Amino acid sequence: MKVSFVLLAHEKPEQLKDLLGSLLSAGSNVFVHHDASSGGDLSAAVADWGYDQLPGNIYFAERVKVVWGEWSIVQATLNCMAAIQQHDVDSDYFMLISGSCMPVKPIQLLEHFLAESGQDHIEAVNAEKNKWVTAGLQKQRWSKYHFFNWRYQTFWFDWSLKLQRKLKIKRAIPLNHTAHMGSQWWCLRRSTVFSVLDLYRSHPALKTFYRRTWVPDELFFQTMVANLIPNEQISDELITRYKFNNWGIPRVYYDDDYPELLGENRFFVRKVSYRAHQLRDRLARIAPLDISEFANLLEGAEAERLYLEERSAMLRGIEQHRWHSLDSSYENPYDYVKSIPNPMLILIGSEPETKYQALLELNKLQHTVVYGDLFDNTEVGAGYSHRHGLIAEPDAVTLMQHQWHQQLGDIAFQNPGKTIIFSLGDNALRYLEILRWNSDCHVIMIDRSRVAPINKALMEDLYLKSKVLHLLQNRNCELSRLSLPLVGELVASLDGKYTTSRSFNSFLRFYQAKVRWPALLSAEHNHWDFLKSIYSKIVVFVYDEEHALEGVQAFLKDKLGSELYHDPFSVASQDDNSLDWHYYLADLSHLNAKVNQGVLAFALNVSSIGYLDTLRWKRNLMVVALEDEKVQDKSASQLTFTLRGAQQVYQRAASGHAFRRLDVLMRDRRCSYAAVPPFEQRWIEEELYSFLQFTPLKVNAPLAGESIKFSAS
Repeated sequence: MKVSFVLLAHEKPEQLKDLLGSLLSAGSNVFVHHDASSGGDLSAAVADWGYDQLPGNIYFAERVKVVWGEWSIVQATLNCMAAIQQHDVDSDYFMLISGSCMPVKPIQLLEHFLAESGQDHIEAVNAEKNKWVTAGLQKQRWSKYHFFNWRYQTFWFDWSLKLQRKLKIKRAIPLNHTAHMGSQWWCLRRSTVFSVLDLYRSHPALKTFYRRTWVPDELFFQTMVANLIPNEQISDELITRYKFNNWGIPRVYYDDDYPELLGENRFFVRKVSYRAHQLRDRLARIAPLDISEFANLLEGAEAERLYLEERSAMLRGIEQHRWHSLDSSYENPYDYVKSIPNPMLILIGSEPETKYQALLELNKLQHTVVYGDLFDNTEVGAGYSHRHGLIAEPDAVTLMQHQWHQQLGDIAFQNPGKTIIFSLGDNALRYLEILRWNSDCHVIMIDRSRVAPINKALMEDLYLKSKVLHLLQNRNCELSRLSLPLVGELVASLDGKYTTSRSFNSFLRFYQAKVRWPALLSAEHNHWDFLKSIYSKIVVFVYDEEHALEGVQAFLKDKLGSELYHDPFSVASQDDNSLDWHYYLADLSHLNAKVNQGVLAFALNVSSIGYLDTLRWKRNLMVVALEDEKVQDKSASQLTFTLRGAQQVYQRAASGHAFRRLDVLMRDRRCSYAAVPPFEQRWIEEELYSFLQFTPLKVNAPLAGESIKFSAS
């Protein structure tokens, strides 16, 4: 097995001395194309260096002026192939390299690798099916004519493409070939090189076509090989290591990179700086070594090994903390939050005391750092006393909320490996919009420890959680809902034990299974089906004036054991998503059943009948319109003087019209509907008894703590 090299060089002869010396000393043949635009006589320099006495032979191909991005670089390579066909008799593989490449392993080791491989090593990606170019043109590299060089003639290059798009010009590759693209640097078998050269010579249309493509060195050989050679005989494992940064600038190796290159798993690297004289000299000595000599070299490179080990540890540390670097501060908040390595546990609720008690319990766990409402609108870290590590004072709310994701990153950076626990209140949605995409984040909606009277504060808490549930239907984070006693039980089970975030979340999921809140139904539903699934019967009293509800509340309490909740949707602002409230109604119904053991009854002002557009499809729901037809619509007018004359504004009460809209809405429904005068108690009772299907109680109202039992009618 013998490997020889195709060298495309534009450097000065002196800059090629180390590379040529190493390859020729190893016994390899080198077929050189020295750019016609480059100065110096390379053949004379080779003779002066005495390289004609080395085991390998060097041959010079016909020179052309090479221009980046154009056909000339392919022509230079083909000229080297012609020299191979003319002079080489014993090489099995030919490897394409540049003047900035250097070997990092013995040529003998490369030959052993190629003998085992037996394949052509070239990156050839089907460019008609896959995207290979990260930024810039791909299909238009061959489907359009290219007469101008983008690097030197940008205006004309862009203008030409624009014109061809308008003319709908679309070129096809000759011979019905499928376009393939890949790295310029390949290593091909002798038979493949000759097959490519013969096909090219026998079809002049190939040169005519590819001369007007853009960057053909990443297209021509890749397409030819992929269409000539069976796929199983092609490997995309390249022999040369090359790297680019995010701006497309290639990696350049210097003297201090020698330990890294000793550990390189490929056979060549590019680009090696011409000023790295010590590095180039040391690498040049490697190519002629046999395998045993190279093994001895590696065994004796203990200083380099220790240096590389230390450097690798440093780079790992830098990479581990890259998310917190200045560079990462320019990332969008979504990517930044997802890069935070610490697990996070976020408590959601609007009741400060409930959150405080839960935070106290969670603070008993090891490997955690606990804060209150970090991004509260009135106080940084509100609701909990711990403030260590916060850069903002309690009153610096604006500072804390500005670039808040980076503030959270600072906390994580100061507490490596710890689970960050904090709470969010009424403004939770702003932060959960981003935090929900962190897969190592667990959101817990925390509920009070006991069933308490349902008041506006509790309704606000339930509605906040309803909005959170609606938002978190799409998420990567974990979601749980726990009562305060369950939090204490969870902490007690983990007390004194080390636990990872994975096991911690597993415990939370286990405890969540004990909770049967209707609001935690499957996400695979729409809000109409969700409302239909609420098991409680619901009665909605639609009213215009408060006096219309006189007697209704007492009747519900005495006869049905139920409370009347006034305008429960008043906790929702008008600009909230209309889908947020259906979880809230399910929670309210569930709590009402625990507290009152009866139906859910609430009064809805006639101005809010928009909610009934969805509720009317619930079968076990009744709408009672309390319209006092004896009351005439009130009207008013106001006359004012203006510079343009007197103007009179006439206003008319719209309650009557609103009830008419309600009648129209209820024409198509699944619920029960009744329109009754507000002060006709008997009519109201009959409608409700018929809907609820039970016989009125014959006893006085129960004492506190006693249950109400209904007898079936």
